[in-house]
Amino acid sequence: MTFTRKRAFAVHLGISLIIFLFMLFVILTMWYPPPLFSLDGGWQGIRIIAAVDIILGPLLTLIVFKPGKPGLKFDLAVIALVQTAALMYGSWIVHQERPWALVFVEDRFYTITGPQLAAVNMEQEDLNAFGDHLPVQIYSELPEDEATLYKVRWNAVGSQRPLYFLKEFYRPMNDEYRDSILLNAIDMESHVAGKPEAEEVYKQYRKKQKKPLIYFPLNTRWGSTIVSVDPNTWELIDSLDIEPPELRILLASETLPGQQENTEETGEETGIGIDDNGH
Repeated sequence: MTFTRKRAFAVHLGISLIIFLFMLFVILTMWYPPPLFSLDGGWQGIRIIAAVDIILGPLLTLIVFKPGKPGLKFDLAVIALVQTAALMYGSWIVHQERPWALVFVEDRFYTITGPQLAAVNMEQEDLNAFGDHLPVQIYSELPEDEATLYKVRWNAVGSQRPLYFLKEFYRPMNDEYRDSILLNAIDMESHVAGKPEAEEVYKQYRKKQKKPLIYFPLNTRWGSTIVSVDPNTWELIDSLDIEPPELRILLASETLPGQQENTEETGEETGIGIDDNGH
């Protein structure tokens, strides 16, 4: 059977689609489990792989293929090599950018990606201490003493490192910490009250989900949302297109021992605003 340009393109495209579907399965089930695929870079990653695997290779074949052309086998070998190298590099980037950990700080979860692990001063192997199912769930146990907590916040702002980057407070998730987290779950009925669009979104979601769920804010690189969590397994189930409660912590009223006198002398107060990303 003689291969025409179009037939060669179709065969190459078919093979590329099979590889792409396999990579999509890996990304959806292992690297970016729901709902993180749509929340923390999964779509962006799959576009990289699609551009390399579905477009680059078959398009090059369509351009260079000509039956009987001298050196055609060499050209096709080079195309296969380039496509494979590009696909491996793109897959490596997507793998590194995946969420490796979910850190709970104060009242919400934050994702930690591969590049962010370096900012946390951790290696991927260090996450084994917190669990073997990625992304691992980590509890950040901040100091209960107000003066100490004030210092932690102040140092975080000064170093431009959000609270969820402070690994010295990381603790493996257990039942005791989950009980503490439950106290910060969103009361969805109260949260959506008086917001017609949010009320409708929540109403329709509850019709689909019959089992009991709890809700928390989740902050990712791409924004903030509300996620539903299974209270038995603590797995993230879905995301809701509802604006989460704001995290705004003002420390103007928190005074370290010995600072009251300075405040009275200068007539100034120090206020530190913590935004939704923990800064």
